[in-house]
Amino acid sequence: MATGTLTVQNVLTNVRELLGDKDPGGLQWLDAELFAWLNEGALEVIRLRPEASAETVAKVLTAGTQQALPVDGMTMLTVDFNGTVATPGRVCKLINRRQLDATMPDWHTHTKKKEVVWVMVSEANPQVFWVYPPNDGTGQITITYSKYPAKIDAMADLIPIADTFLAPL
Repeated sequence: MATGTLTVQNVLTNVRELLGDKDPGGLQWLDAELFAWLNEGALEVIRLRPEASAETVAKVLTAGTQQALPVDGMTMLTVDFNGTVATPGRVCKLINRRQLDATMPDWHTHTKKKEVVWVMVSEANPQVFWVYPPNDGTGQITITYSKYPAKIDAMADLIPIADTFLAPL
């Protein structure tokens, strides 16, 4: 549900009606300026309601404990299970990293394995998460994360958030 089905043209037609600036390309509000406001609005909607740009993917893990969301990732929403949607495996659980640090201070040095048991999201950097046990570099987990919105720069572009969030834009 990362993008809507409406084009920027659909949205700006309504916006221009409200602004009283109905000339093509605008007189008071140029298209480029309205694109910038739509981009800022989409980002704010996602900041307040991360599910507006939710994406579920199978994340290939690197060796070790520290992992990163895909490059377009803003924040982790859920961790589902080891494997992919087509070949699901054991469920992973989100836990607070402080719990693991307090009970197993050496958890980063434990034996690397393919299957993940626990996932911890960074409080300081939402694009980073850790897995336990440390991954051997062959694991995959299915996650749902919030994506940064695609930049709007043309009338034919789709709005970068779900249609249900059209009103705030």
